[in-house]
Amino acid sequence: MKGVRKDFLLFNGIRSRILQTFVALGTIVVFIRLAIQEFDPVVLLTSFHGYYSTLSLLAIFFTFIYFNYYEHDLTEDIRERYDEQLRAVR
Repeated sequence: MKGVRKDFLLFNGIRSRILQTFVALGTIVVFIRLAIQEFDPVVLLTSFHGYYSTLSLLAIFFTFIYFNYYEHDLTEDIRERYDEQLRAVR
């Protein structure tokens, strides 16, 4: 197929929206815990480190699942619909 190729950025948008939500919620939870109880700075840093490490591992895990099981089918479906639209226009 001739023409300009563009990257398929749906996954990037979904991933960034989910990560933004998790980062905001995790930060809010840590601040609420700080407001309720007194923590020393080491406990605060350990909490942030644990939260963001877990978040990173989950993001890597779900990215692996997405690209191995869903990306190919989704791009094939989009390509087929695009080809149908091109045939309809001609």
